[in-house]
Amino acid sequence: MSAFISFENVKKTYHMGEIDIHALDDVSFEIEQGEFVIIAGASGAGKSTILNLLGGMDTVSEGKIIVDGREISSYKEKDMTLYRRYDVGFVFQFYNLIPTLTVYENVSLVGDITKNTLDYELMLDAVGLKDHKDKFPCELSGGEQQRVSIARALAKNPDIILADEPTGVLDIETGIQVLRLFEKMAYELCVSKYVLSRMFAKTFHCNFSKYVNGVRLNYAVAVCDDSRTDVEMLESAFDKLAQYQFSYEVYFTAKELLKHVIDYGEMYHLYIFDIEMPEMNGLQLAKEIRKIDAKALFVFLTGYTQYVMDVFEVITFDYISKPITVEKLESVLLKAMQYLHMIKRDFVFQFRKNQFRISCDDIVYFEKKGRQAVIHTISENFKANMTTEEIWKQLDDKVFAHIHVSYIINLGHIRAIDGDEVVMDNEERLLIARSHKQNLKEKHMEFVRRMV
Repeated sequence: MSAFISFENVKKTYHMGEIDIHALDDVSFEIEQGEFVIIAGASGAGKSTILNLLGGMDTVSEGKIIVDGREISSYKEKDMTLYRRYDVGFVFQFYNLIPTLTVYENVSLVGDITKNTLDYELMLDAVGLKDHKDKFPCELSGGEQQRVSIARALAKNPDIILADEPTGVLDIETGIQVLRLFEKMAYELCVSKYVLSRMFAKTFHCNFSKYVNGVRLNYAVAVCDDSRTDVEMLESAFDKLAQYQFSYEVYFTAKELLKHVIDYGEMYHLYIFDIEMPEMNGLQLAKEIRKIDAKALFVFLTGYTQYVMDVFEVITFDYISKPITVEKLESVLLKAMQYLHMIKRDFVFQFRKNQFRISCDDIVYFEKKGRQAVIHTISENFKANMTTEEIWKQLDDKVFAHIHVSYIINLGHIRAIDGDEVVMDNEERLLIARSHKQNLKEKHMEFVRRMV
């Protein structure tokens, strides 16, 4: 039985004058009916391009896209219009609600373009907004507005729902709620699939530790703020929260911090930035650090509500609204510590007569070969004199999973689950044993929930 959705050697090239931009290069994958799928990757990796092609809003340069046995990549414009109208539902980052219409009226708009709609009130009830049907968008929170757009997409009764960064302008907690709602709808309403172009799943580095008087502190924080009043408040809060074992260093300009990171190699687990600073603001600073550290956590300080949405341009962990309080900082530190703790531990192994340590975060997967184990990382491989049972005792079962008698993988390094194989960040394909397939999907989804 063939997959519901298939990309076969798809290429997409955009021509900008004399320059060719290759948005997709020989992409192939399959998605089964009823699957909930998240497309993750760095900016420019081609996530939105995949959605645009699958949604019929763009055409392929080479290759085939097959949906439910139909090659939509060969459709003429008339057929593509009908496909977009009846088969695909869209959820956008910025909701696209009409401000002069009520919640109910926004959802019922789909009745103007398709006939086989689902009950509008039932869909609003499914997303928990039935009691808000007579309200206008301006009377709803961002999360509630996004749920209205989801209800509208569901009411269209499509075969596929495509969601382009549906959590991109939401805070982390609300984003989690929206993702869980998608998952719930996928199973309960039997919609064929959801595709999300970006998720806030991140793996975090835990290789750096500060030492004070010979004592190792678990996490390092950089604070950058040109306001001495705010810095003093943060220092006071850190002093009161010493039990969380965060060491911190203070910088009063963005350029000073950037110099220490780039020139001196200082690396931190958590960065706390003011947004408004002279010469280089916090957002610009975060973008520069992100170029060399894809895994750092960013927290922004701001007294200006207009910046709240801007901070998510750089994959932000959280923000703290001013005035700063001990309670606000403690809440952020607790969340950061929970994420960091998840994969902070080192893996200790023996090879011949020598003992070695390696960060669990760096491990892609373990492979059992005869009486030895091979530890695969992104950059190199190591041999260990260990049994599978001895390896597993050191691992966090929320981060690692058995997929085969020969393989234990790091869930944070999964690039894709492709049929009976899992594709890892080092581009290796590993066989998934039938007995582990369902467990892997469940563990990976749970891992995603914790990391968004």
